[in-house]
Amino acid sequence: MALKIPKTKEFEMTPAGVHKARCIKVIDLGTHEIEYKGELQLKHKIMIMFELPETVMEHGQNAGKPFAISLFTTLSLHKQSRLRPLLVGWRGKDFTEDEAGNFDMLKLLDVPAYLNVIHTEDEGKTYANIASIMPLKKSNCPERFNDLVGFSLSDYNDKVFNSLSEKIQEKIKESLEFKELINPNNQDIDVEETFGNQNVDADDNNLEEAPF
Repeated sequence: MALKIPKTKEFEMTPAGVHKARCIKVIDLGTHEIEYKGELQLKHKIMIMFELPETVMEHGQNAGKPFAISLFTTLSLHKQSRLRPLLVGWRGKDFTEDEAGNFDMLKLLDVPAYLNVIHTEDEGKTYANIASIMPLKKSNCPERFNDLVGFSLSDYNDKVFNSLSEKIQEKIKESLEFKELINPNNQDIDVEETFGNQNVDADDNNLEEAPF
């Protein structure tokens, strides 16, 4: 019998550059207490995942499968937010304030895009991050490999929740919305619903110009 040192699991990083992509997951992570400049703030977080159908992994059990890359950000379409300029670049036009206040993030699912991926270093580690998103015609994007997943805490679905990775489930369980779900009598929790609004502006006049 032998006791050997386990091999370090190799992690393939999404290559830097511009890639064709499709949005395959939009996951509501809920509201969390975030410390910023010594102050605690409530921030509603979201994960948006993209599949890169033409950019595939080369090693291990995932060889031949497309890369996936995620954007973790605050759920806000304020003009000074990080998310708004990314979505504006993706759709090719800005939001009206009415659109920004009523936009359903789940509309992003299966929408194609060009992603500009950059590599950045932080404390000795290198990360692949989405720097910008640009429009891509559906006819120019290959079919997706993975299933679509949309999850909203304001319209909780236990089956979808259980299909998420353990790490993402734990993040959601830490949110104020999830705690309210499991303890609805807790009157101390007062979180404004900002995700999954189905009352979307139905103006379709610019469908050919904007993908969502």
